[in-house]
Amino acid sequence: MKYPRITKKCAAPSCKNEIVIRVQSVDPASELYHQPVTADAKKRCCCKSCQKEWQQNVSWEERVGSETAATIREARRETCITNNPSTRPGVAEKISKTMSQYLQQHPDIRRGENNPFYGKRHSDEQKQKWSEQKKGKVEWTPEQREKHFKHVGRGETHNNWQGGISNGDYDFGFSDKLKQELKEECGYVCQLCLEKKENLSIHHIDYDKQNSSRENLIPLCNSCHSKTNYRRDYWTQLFMKRK
Repeated sequence: MKYPRITKKCAAPSCKNEIVIRVQSVDPASELYHQPVTADAKKRCCCKSCQKEWQQNVSWEERVGSETAATIREARRETCITNNPSTRPGVAEKISKTMSQYLQQHPDIRRGENNPFYGKRHSDEQKQKWSEQKKGKVEWTPEQREKHFKHVGRGETHNNWQGGISNGDYDFGFSDKLKQELKEECGYVCQLCLEKKENLSIHHIDYDKQNSSRENLIPLCNSCHSKTNYRRDYWTQLFMKRK
């Protein structure tokens, strides 16, 4: 039996092209015979320009799916709750040294037995009362939120607005193996602040996620990597000179 060619319409509203979906095997004896390639089956648009157009016309939830969006939000919520910087060894040590210096400079501070609350504990009733007082309250009032965003750009008014789109998915060459090799080659040293860090990110110099050649990749620490979200032309020129 000869199967017909598998195609589907490009998701961009103005595009009339069809996307050809490859199959995993052309051998009729194979279990994967005429099964669509996963990457092609997930592909929605025929080219990058159509991808941008499609992303501008759909919400983030529609792109990833409502169930996936809910899972991501819950994971981020758990991260925000459990990601306490003071529990990290480096941060905890820094806080400890700073506190020791403060106590040495302020010997009259009320601590230990000199503290009026020494040896006491808040009752369960008091804890329950504070908990009830906080329920239903928001961090900002509507007036405070309006005042804040009056001076901070959002959406099209933000200085880093790129048309409401992402730069697309990474290409297949941007693998964990490649990232690990780049980190080891530089000795886990950030190529901007030149400090040795345990956690490094691999930055695309030209901001094109489909260009994962070694000449276009540079290891940066998380702090320096966040700076590259702004003034992109400046960082591109700076890193290209260093390469």
